[in-house]
Amino acid sequence: MKRLLLSCAIIGTSFTTTAFAQSAYPEGFSPYGYIAVSSFGLTDGGDSETLFNGDLGFSWDFGGNFGIDYSMFGFHLDGDSATAHYLALAYNFGDLRFSVGAPRAAFDQYGSLRIQRTVPIFGLELGSIAYSTITYLDLSSGSDAQSYGLRLDGSSSGGLEYAVSVHGVDGGSVPSDLTAITASARYTLASDLVLTGGIDYVTAGSTSLEKAKLGVSKAFGQFDAALNVLFYGSSGDHVTFYELSGAYNFSEQLSVGLGVFGASENVFADLYTVDATYRFFDRASVFGSLTQTEGSGSDGIYTLGLRYDF
Repeated sequence: MKRLLLSCAIIGTSFTTTAFAQSAYPEGFSPYGYIAVSSFGLTDGGDSETLFNGDLGFSWDFGGNFGIDYSMFGFHLDGDSATAHYLALAYNFGDLRFSVGAPRAAFDQYGSLRIQRTVPIFGLELGSIAYSTITYLDLSSGSDAQSYGLRLDGSSSGGLEYAVSVHGVDGGSVPSDLTAITASARYTLASDLVLTGGIDYVTAGSTSLEKAKLGVSKAFGQFDAALNVLFYGSSGDHVTFYELSGAYNFSEQLSVGLGVFGASENVFADLYTVDATYRFFDRASVFGSLTQTEGSGSDGIYTLGLRYDF
């Protein structure tokens, strides 16, 4: 089951958005991110598998504008596991936050897919597309690599939030001349319309890998709709991925959603998902989903999980 899943969508490199940047930087300890456990399997029977995954960290501001940012990103699946760690010294200058050391790639900050939350195993598989290449180099246990660099986070009173970072990578088999420029932004309008975007550009010698993403979401009362588009490729040869999703919020606790994820090329069959989430204790939630692959007949993939957001 796992080998079949992990081979269907990983492209190129060898995995919802955490609140790494904040519009205000309160003094003291501020945790963020999530941890989750989910069980998944085929609806026509067979063994199920369990995935543990998380993307969490904290900011610790000491006062006097100085602080540190730490985050950890990783997964454990049937004996296979990998974890990436990030630690940077931060300095606040008004609405700007400068980080130096090993900051998280800014591309990961804003803009995410619904399927990353509702079907974590596919979120993991699609990570080479949806997350920064730098993140995956750090996550790869085989490369023994660690990124380093500079990052800038900022916001404006008009609803714009942004992050920009520059990275190099040290260790393992990663080329010593590899460099990366990453960025993402989110713009929130008063009409409950949210726009997101990002770029991820990595070079090593004469080769390059480019990613870009655009997203728009809108709330219509109790109904939410979103469209996300991702571009992935190298040397002018790019593939376009898209996700169209919607959700109906019956209450603050219960929501039910639909989504379709596909690609412009025959990379894999389109994925259709129905999901439900029930929130309790403020930050905890249980979720379930059924994912159907185009052309697979009656076979589907079910997911049941528990998640806690910090």
